[in-house]
Amino acid sequence: MANKIKGQRSIEINGERYTVHYDFNALAELEEATGKDTSDIMQELAKMQEEQRLSITFLRTLAWAGFLRHHGLTLNEVGELMSQSELPQLFSAVGEAFATSLMSEEDWESAQKKGTAQKKRGTGKKS
Repeated sequence: MANKIKGQRSIEINGERYTVHYDFNALAELEEATGKDTSDIMQELAKMQEEQRLSITFLRTLAWAGFLRHHGLTLNEVGELMSQSELPQLFSAVGEAFATSLMSEEDWESAQKKGTAQKKRGTGKKS
């Protein structure tokens, strides 16, 4: 089972379970492959979301780094998985795993509490 506190998420693609995991080796490989440091990569992801734009090359490289530890997939193999997967589900697993990769347990618990509080509050609009 994937450890959500340690930058891991599980995803099922074509009936097979994969673990996306961003440990320090994966982050180092990602930095080397992109030529950017981890904080720049985080900023790039946030900017892509904000501007609602997509870079397939960047996202494939990000996913590739996450699959390295448990599956040792090549960039082309990750591209094939991306072609066969539900992209929103894959990007959600990759994004969550990457975002939590450098969190402490206290940060994780705090984020969980904030998320729960926001869900309980709702929108304030009547249905």
